[in-house]
Amino acid sequence: MKLFRTVFLGLLFVCAVLLPTAMALGEQKDTLGLVTGDAVALRSAPETGAPLLQRLEKGTFVTVLETNVNGGWHFVRLGDETGYINRLYLTLDPSLESYQNIFTAVAEKNPPSIYCAPREDGEIIGRAKSGEALEVLYPYPAPNWHGVFWQGQMGYVLADQVKLLAQGDPDELTELTITGGRLSPDFSPKEYGYILEVTDPSGEITVAAKANPGVTVSIGDGGADTFSAQVDPESLWTIPVFLNGQQRYEILVVRDVLTVGTWNIKRGNKNLVEQARLIQVQNPDLMSFQEAYQNHNRQPQVDNLKSLATDKLRFSSFGPAIIYEEGGLYGNGILSAYRILEEETVPLTSLNKEDRSLQKTVFSIQGRRVSLYNTHLSYESTAIRNRQMQEIKTILNNDPNPYIILTGDFNLSAWKVPELPGFQMLNGGDTVFFGYDGAPFKRSTVDNIFVSNNFHVLGVHMIDTKLSDHKPLFAYLAFNGEG
Repeated sequence: MKLFRTVFLGLLFVCAVLLPTAMALGEQKDTLGLVTGDAVALRSAPETGAPLLQRLEKGTFVTVLETNVNGGWHFVRLGDETGYINRLYLTLDPSLESYQNIFTAVAEKNPPSIYCAPREDGEIIGRAKSGEALEVLYPYPAPNWHGVFWQGQMGYVLADQVKLLAQGDPDELTELTITGGRLSPDFSPKEYGYILEVTDPSGEITVAAKANPGVTVSIGDGGADTFSAQVDPESLWTIPVFLNGQQRYEILVVRDVLTVGTWNIKRGNKNLVEQARLIQVQNPDLMSFQEAYQNHNRQPQVDNLKSLATDKLRFSSFGPAIIYEEGGLYGNGILSAYRILEEETVPLTSLNKEDRSLQKTVFSIQGRRVSLYNTHLSYESTAIRNRQMQEIKTILNNDPNPYIILTGDFNLSAWKVPELPGFQMLNGGDTVFFGYDGAPFKRSTVDNIFVSNNFHVLGVHMIDTKLSDHKPLFAYLAFNGEG
């Protein structure tokens, strides 16, 4: 799959074109994007009102020429045409190393048709023979479809008409399917950690997995390759997946849980695309950022919140600490799945050091008013930080809303944070976080989340990543009481 993908970027969705025999496989290093929405607009400029060039259906592959143009658009090529796609409707997963796996789809039963597009009313470009092995370019670019290479052409085959086999490491899954929930990220054999958000109102989920012949799959404690459960409200638990008796995957199951995250992104750290994917994978409801730019007047223009927004996190608020004379802001930002009812930014005492502020947003969540605060305290001295914490403490104590969350980079170790009566600190000095390999990793406690005591804390998770000089922290919360 990895070898063919880099060759076919100019041929995708051009069903009658054959592979140029003079081109060496694997020479090109273009970025491949996959359209994830229906009838997604390809526009002539990076703005919503720009002329429409065409609409692309779900499952279309494009070559990505430039990412995050004006913060929220990817510049792409499809065949001989170039244009701009809203980044919310384009995933770059096919270009990530963990998705560059080599699969074979073996035709079963009736000879499957090869389609020009992932829809059954589309043009049929041929039929594979029964038992024929097809090279898979990308599994499941659209529901129940695989993108395949067949007789020198790019095409699509129905997933239920072929058997997917992984080439390479036999001790990896070939398929992981979910009923009653949504899996984040999309399945890939080399993605070992997942979040399963329960979407069925009854709370019933089914997890099914497949591997290559000879590999024994066991999900949970039942010893079978299928696992079903009734997930209670406000639940948080994990499902291990074993291959040949060894745990290889872990699925975190959540239902009716408020997921809150915080991350100092270091102005994107030249990793905005990867940072955005990490956030999307963790599927938070509220996400706070520190060290963020908004409308920074550079070329091209930098807008971190636009570049980090997801299809779920569509509401945004920016709390500036610094306003640049040449244009743009620097400070704290919040993305939310909930409409923002109130927002304000309060300057904090900085004593002629770099300006600092406290950002506040208010939401209505499950019928309860929730205040979310976000800050980044001074690094220059403990005395300044302690004064800023006292100012924050006064503001929190005067907040009339019953549920309060404070997030941020406090530049204070957990054991040096002044006491906040009525609040729980979630990244304490004795907290231990584990990676998906089961081993604990080193982490800092300067990044933290505090929640009022009327929250029930179901779990806390930190991601071990080098996409910034800070690690993102996530909390899974449930409401206690009526509020």
